[in-house]
This record gives sequence, C-alpha cells and structure tokens, in this order.
Amino acid sequence: MIEISNGTSSAVIDFADALDPDMSTWASKQIQVSNFLTPTATMQLTVRTMDDNPGHIVEAGFDKFQVIDVFPVGIKSTKLASKFTIYPNPFNSEINISIHVKEIENVRVDVLDITGRTVDKKVFTNTSRIKFNNNYKQGVYFVNIYGNGELLKTEKVIKF
Repeated sequence: MIEISNGTSSAVIDFADALDPDMSTWASKQIQVSNFLTPTATMQLTVRTMDDNPGHIVEAGFDKFQVIDVFPVGIKSTKLASKFTIYPNPFNSEINISIHVKEIENVRVDVLDITGRTVDKKVFTNTSRIKFNNNYKQGVYFVNIYGNGELLKTEKVIKF
C-alpha cells in the first residue's frame, strides 16, 4: 500500500494484492498529488507491505521514486525579466532584489509558497534595490515581480 499525507489529510494512492495483474513484475506508475489532496510543505509518503492472512511470506519492492517539481502555471518571458536579480538563493532571513531598469516606478513583489498561497506582498516606489526580512518556514517559494501592474519575472527560491 502506498499512502500520501499533507499533514492534515491522507490518501491511499496505490494498493496491490495477490490478484493484482502486475504481481511479480515492475509496474511504472505516475500520480499527480493534487488529484488526491492539497499539496503542502509537509508532504509524507508511506509504503507498507503486509500479510492479510498471517503465515505467508511477504515480499515487496519499491524502486525509482521521483518527485518532479511542476508548477502548474505557465509564465511568459518578458524582455525586462533579466533586469531583476533576486539573491541570495537559497536565502535565510533576507531576500534582496536589484532592479536594473529606470522605466519602472512602481514595483510589487509577491512571495508564494509551493501551494500557490501568497505569504508576503510588498510595494515599492522609485527604488533600485529592495531588501526585506522574513520569517518564512523552510521550503520552496516563488517570487513574482510586477512592474507598473504587469508580471515581469517569476523565480523559484529556497529558504533554508
């Protein structure tokens, strides 16, 4: 049995028994976590092997487990994306953003967690360097930079 948990809910994503057509062969399977439950930063995977009728030899194999990071939203590239530098990455308690373009007066920075929830939002006017402290939990975040109301850059950053 293979089960996933997001810290609040759990779901069985696969189960095999003696009647399973893939018995005694390697079976490649892919799942999308969001089809079972809401992804969080505290996801856990549990693999169990068991004997429903005691007294039998139980054998199981689990190989080539991969987590593939796919953010479900496409971001079009803009010419101005390269005019912003987000550092350091990974970061600890401070995120810095350098702006190398003078045409943008109003800059908004949104920080989203891995589930897409906004955890921070700040607006800046007439600046070339943005520096802000944070108390985010460890994990993966997305920094969206907007200039004059238009999304200009999205970058994945890691808090350690």
